[in-house]
Amino acid sequence: MRSSPPKPAPAISASGSKLASGQLGTVHHKGYGAPVIVWDLNTKRPLFTLHGHKERVDLLRFSPDERFLVGTGADCLLHIWDIQTGEVIFGKKFAKPVCLFQWCDVQAKGRRTQYEVAIGTAVELTMNDLYFDPTRQQWMVDSTVISMPTAGMTREYYCSGRSLDADE
Repeated sequence: MRSSPPKPAPAISASGSKLASGQLGTVHHKGYGAPVIVWDLNTKRPLFTLHGHKERVDLLRFSPDERFLVGTGADCLLHIWDIQTGEVIFGKKFAKPVCLFQWCDVQAKGRRTQYEVAIGTAVELTMNDLYFDPTRQQWMVDSTVISMPTAGMTREYYCSGRSLDADE
């Protein structure tokens, strides 16, 4: 039995006004072969195309406030784009493809917003703070590795949940 490769899943913004679709990519196009297209669902027209992935886009997620879009792919890259400008505000190459990305908490930090996100691969799970550093004039990510029991197994994380009262 032959299994088919995973298909990129679209993401719909919280308001329902935007849709992001990840592309499979092609070997017939030089450069970035797997663009992400952001659509305006009211007009049914593309707003813009985001570049950065070289292979299939596997996961897309809008931030709860619809300011950012994250994309991960088979190329082990994670990109966070500013939806207002189309710029990559954060990018990282992981050892294994990212199989989990979840926006967890959004809160004010001075004049800017700080985001807490969970990122998981086959080898680690991290909690991350995404915030704007006014001194460096750039978005930063501080990561904390979450220790998970291994019991001799290899795990891939696809979903997460968080208890706000620390009750386990």
